[in-house]
Amino acid sequence: METRIDISTSHFPIIILTIEGELNEYHIDRFAKDMDAMLSASQEKFIVISQQLGDTSMSPKVRVKLGQTLNYFSGKYVKRELGVFVVVNSSLQRIMMTCLTLVAKNKNLHVVSSVEEAMEKSASLLNKAA
Repeated sequence: METRIDISTSHFPIIILTIEGELNEYHIDRFAKDMDAMLSASQEKFIVISQQLGDTSMSPKVRVKLGQTLNYFSGKYVKRELGVFVVVNSSLQRIMMTCLTLVAKNKNLHVVSSVEEAMEKSASLLNKAA
């Protein structure tokens, strides 16, 4: 299994993040640089879908850093960000994440069960924004 955070713009303005493997701070720093460069290059509104594949693991420190990085982008690009969808396969984890969204600063944060659900909701957000 390759360790990576892949940024796919094949459905732009929907950006799909695929997280896989055992991430460390280097992966988060590299992702932050690549994501910021990509978002800075365009002035379009966008939606982020984040999914974790297989046995993705992160230490608590790395998980916090990833969360802080995503929050940073939500703040920096608040006028252009239409939504952030986090794909969580586990029902129990989805409930826990949904509770966290209630207190999150980012009100564009949504928890979904699949990429397909995220794509459907993204299409709806894009239609409303048009």
